[in-house]
Amino acid sequence: MDYKMLPQDATKYENEVRNYVKAILPSSLSAGVDMDKVREHTNLRLLQKLLANPELREEIEERIISYGIKFSMVAYKTNLPSDLRMTVFMTKIYSFLSSYQVSLLADYFNKQIEAEKEQKHSR
Repeated sequence: MDYKMLPQDATKYENEVRNYVKAILPSSLSAGVDMDKVREHTNLRLLQKLLANPELREEIEERIISYGIKFSMVAYKTNLPSDLRMTVFMTKIYSFLSSYQVSLLADYFNKQIEAEKEQKHSR
């Protein structure tokens, strides 16, 4: 996807965000949610579903990656030196795609994918 980054940064940053999302998604869904047993149950069911369906997991990861980069571009500063530019951008990614946010996005995109499949089958 074209994020309007410098060519030398686009793939590098996307891969860095991909590694982060792939690492944090399972723990985000298995973490407890204080005072929200319904959310915990939803997250654990989604985790089981993703473990059983690698294609769905990959699709959800890709949507989270794209969403995270898109909404973190405000921290992408081309006037900074390369290493500092990446540090600033990834700091924004880590704060925006917190564990809780990743779990919410995974649930949202799962529901979106289910709705898309349902719509496709009803045609």
